[in-house]
Amino acid sequence: MVRMVTALRACFGAAQMVMALWEASKDRRWLKQALPLLLREHSFFTEPPKAVWIVDEKGCSHCLSRYYASWEKPRPESWWEDAALAEGLPPEEAAALYRNLASAAESGWDFSSRWFSHEGEVDGRGGLTTTRTTSVVPADLNALLYQWQPFSGTLRVALRCSRAIGGGANQMERNIAHAARKLEAIDVASKFEASAARRLRAMDALLWDPEGCQWRDYILQGICSDSSRVANAEDVAGADCPLGLWRGMRSTAVCASNFVGLWCGCVEPGSPRALSAVEALRASGLVLPGGVSTTLRQTGEQWDFPNAWPPLQHMIIEGLNTYGFLVPPRAGGDPGATFAKQLARRWVLASRSAFDKTGHMHEKLDATAVGAVGSGGEYNPQSSTVLLMLIYVYLID
Repeated sequence: MVRMVTALRACFGAAQMVMALWEASKDRRWLKQALPLLLREHSFFTEPPKAVWIVDEKGCSHCLSRYYASWEKPRPESWWEDAALAEGLPPEEAAALYRNLASAAESGWDFSSRWFSHEGEVDGRGGLTTTRTTSVVPADLNALLYQWQPFSGTLRVALRCSRAIGGGANQMERNIAHAARKLEAIDVASKFEASAARRLRAMDALLWDPEGCQWRDYILQGICSDSSRVANAEDVAGADCPLGLWRGMRSTAVCASNFVGLWCGCVEPGSPRALSAVEALRASGLVLPGGVSTTLRQTGEQWDFPNAWPPLQHMIIEGLNTYGFLVPPRAGGDPGATFAKQLARRWVLASRSAFDKTGHMHEKLDATAVGAVGSGGEYNPQSSTVLLMLIYVYLID
């Protein structure tokens, strides 16, 4: 159940659900009750130790977020497995491993080569002993914290015409600002609009790969020895960064999470960057007959190749459809919309085939073959509902 809730939050988010209810009800009293809860949700991921300050190649500092569970024991739901994994380690190393395993579980991606050292190299125990989740600044987490996401496909017409999102709702920082403005809490709205703008600048500087045309995870490698040389030191001086200023590098791993930034509106709709991300996904090797694979590394973990997960299919398909269009329109249609429809049909076909074979709708499929069921993980496979949304949006004229 915890994993299902995590997946739902990753796919829609508390702030997205709040704004969806607001758009449907226009109930100001209810929105006023919800806003403080959104502020608590936001602070959970934007205060230390989850918030980290990082110095980029130009010497400027930026604040982004990571997963960091305050837990240094085996997880209650996997006590025996975690204790066996840490057997023989010195107490400090065991505590660090427990924290990193719990942080991976907090992400919902438990487990994946994304969190392993040395870009997913595996050891004799499947790579889990090299888990370093707290050293990874995830591209998708930060995109979700920023997210600007329209509710319906009909807004795409407005996007095409104006290259702006008029009347749309958004998630976390943008959503909080949107809610605050509806309640005329101008100071709160201005604060979160500025916060979203800072996060987007940080993602552009640290996570966006201009050669690979995708947002990559950032690997923290150590604390800067001389923070006095930071170019924007005045911005850091009053900031709450007790753990110091980090340095690091972008990961080279190819993951489906590298493209969640499209769904979250981290690019201008129809822009060269958005279109380059569409083509990067097409050429990534992740797109297979049965869906979009989670990563390219086969480790036996459930959030690795060849598994394909419904929430990721949903986010990628919606991102392609909403942001990957040509401005002005040209003959032959939009590359993003065309690609989105192809992937939607592919997932529907794979899910239907798996259902015909097994009588179940599966939480994950094997992307290498149409209708093959996914594997791996610490629990019995569960069910999924993304299929219904894809049929309704992409396959019903």
